[in-house]
Amino acid sequence: TASKKKESVFNSPLSTTVIPAEMIEQSGATTLEEVLRLVPGMIVRQKTNGNFDVHIRGFDNVPPENFTHFSENMISLVMVDGIPVYNNVSGGTFWETIPVSMAQIDRVEVVRGPSSALYGPNAASGVINIITKGASDKKINLVADVKSGNETNGITNLYVARKITDKLTLSLAGKYDKRNRFTDEYYSFVKGDYVEVPDSLIGLTGIDYYNGINEQSLSRKVARDLWASNLNLLYQHAPDVRFSLTGTMQDSKIQTAFFENLATPFS
Repeated sequence: TASKKKESVFNSPLSTTVIPAEMIEQSGATTLEEVLRLVPGMIVRQKTNGNFDVHIRGFDNVPPENFTHFSENMISLVMVDGIPVYNNVSGGTFWETIPVSMAQIDRVEVVRGPSSALYGPNAASGVINIITKGASDKKINLVADVKSGNETNGITNLYVARKITDKLTLSLAGKYDKRNRFTDEYYSFVKGDYVEVPDSLIGLTGIDYYNGINEQSLSRKVARDLWASNLNLLYQHAPDVRFSLTGTMQDSKIQTAFFENLATPFS
């Protein structure tokens, strides 16, 4: 990823870390953001249960003491197999929308340092490239992972690949992630404490901005509810030449701090 060519990590022109699938599995990470905690020089901050923001070499909250959304990473490029997944609406990356199963990841390459010469302005502080598994050596390759925890949290990851011919592989991957908050209250800037709805959404001016629980896409108890799947057709023409056709679907809803609204950190 550092030079867009195959090379040893020791010969990389920029500071680069590669995290292979074996290390990801042994780490016990349940999300891609948790995987990035294995990389030196990274800030991975959990805001609500299962929801994170990620920064390279401390470039967060720039300029300082500004609005909450400036704490999001808007100067690092995130890619899946070399394809950018940067959010063009307000900048940064909505990590929960990346439709890649943990069981599908072959490796994650992180370049710490300016990479705009290769990848454009979004790569000012570095690049995170998520590389998925290619053609399988086996006739059928199946990886399934199911986790369950307290607060009715549950995570499922699936990856299955079938070798149709010596050069053609069909793969299917999917994930489901449901996590709850550990309280159904919200923090009120006005009262400086966690309070029940709707009092928590009365702004600094005393106006009630809250119009009912029915307008929320998630209940107060849920922090993260998402699923994603992708279907991939891979044709390995030569050792260094691969063609791929990919279709993805995903749906994600989270509650997390993103933009200040003078009433609550959630938006």
